[in-house]
Amino acid sequence: MNNQSLVRRLRFTTRRTMQELSLGQYRSAFRGRGMEFEEVREYLPGDDVRAIDWKVTARTGKPQIKVFREERELSVLLLVDQSPSTFSGTKDHLRADCVAEIGSILTFAALQSNDRVGLCSFGGEKRSYLPPKKARNISWQIIKSLTQAVRPRKANPETSFSQTCDFLNLVLKRRSLIFILSDFLIDDLERGISKLTNKHEIIAVRITDPSELALPNLGLIEIEDPETGLRQLLDTSDRAVCQQFYAEQQTLTAKLSKIFLKCKTDTLTINSSRPVGPELVKFFKLRSQHKHHYAG
Repeated sequence: MNNQSLVRRLRFTTRRTMQELSLGQYRSAFRGRGMEFEEVREYLPGDDVRAIDWKVTARTGKPQIKVFREERELSVLLLVDQSPSTFSGTKDHLRADCVAEIGSILTFAALQSNDRVGLCSFGGEKRSYLPPKKARNISWQIIKSLTQAVRPRKANPETSFSQTCDFLNLVLKRRSLIFILSDFLIDDLERGISKLTNKHEIIAVRITDPSELALPNLGLIEIEDPETGLRQLLDTSDRAVCQQFYAEQQTLTAKLSKIFLKCKTDTLTINSSRPVGPELVKFFKLRSQHKHHYAG
């Protein structure tokens, strides 16, 4: 899909999703980044004694407690995979196009809620970084970065997932909500996520392809490994071949689930052939009901 067509689709799907998604659903789905001091008041029976401000108590002669409120404003970051495998898929359903749709919707949802939003890419020839902010033009900067991404010709160790996580821990000064948009064919996945979860809240959004669920019966076809460029012939009419392929996908899914569970990372799986908006709306609703895992 060319950039112009993709941008038109992004405008349509984002507008439709914003109509379906209430501001309250988004806000209730994600807690504030922490507690902010609001005032000191006199202690009342039933208050938590751990909140007593002993200095003010000594000065006034009466027990006083600190009152905090949840800080509502979030700092949202889209951590976007731009490695070769995200440019695979069918002509009309590239993973990269699906990533662009998800990123567009999350961007406008964050800005509508008065949150900061930014973007960082990994896996490409160069790392791009747009720090989270509320500026009016940040949405178009993010969409431009998502829609103009090109498949890298070679891997760059400096843009690996783990290296990018190190970079983010240096530049993100406040606790952030990080959406990782990827197919998660990442060698250093667990090492990278474990670095981020110490400081930030992580949501892994996995984009899958329809062929990962069932290979179409097209006879003998040539497939290419998007990461290595290696090609091989595959007989899709052979039931044993298809079963082996499916088993490998199941093994990968189980491995990822184990990593996400270990790292206490919420997950959302979106098939690139399905409409993105309804899946995100469903996920927000489940999050707001305190159900912290959803796989589509």
